[in-house]
Amino acid sequence: MRAERSLIQTIGRAARHIRGQAILYGDNLTDSMAKAIEETERRRAIQKAYNDAHGVVPQPIIRRQNNSILQFLEVSRRLNANEIEEVLEHASDLPLENIPDLIVQLESQMKDAAKKLEFEEAAKLRDRIKQLRDRLLGKR
Repeated sequence: MRAERSLIQTIGRAARHIRGQAILYGDNLTDSMAKAIEETERRRAIQKAYNDAHGVVPQPIIRRQNNSILQFLEVSRRLNANEIEEVLEHASDLPLENIPDLIVQLESQMKDAAKKLEFEEAAKLRDRIKQLRDRLLGKR
């Protein structure tokens, strides 16, 4: 079984979601499980008391759907092979946190191009993926 600290961290991650819950499975209740549950309940009581005292009502974070990566992906779905490179040039303006999703999308397009034996397009996508990975690593 996991260590107490690791269990507390995992339970805490689940607790960040408005309807999150952690379910611990095991044949026996281990000491680390019992301590993690006890600590979680202690922290929950403190948080609830604070919320009640300050009138805080937990609410989920509502993110805007107008996301630049989503806009890029929507545009890129409609492009032909010659237009993809032009759109990718503007991808350098994307925030760093959006790059991993873009890389996944581009990898999919690259594999599709290779399956269709469109190796030049696949190579362009491969090179752009490398540029984006370098940007993530600060090599730009």
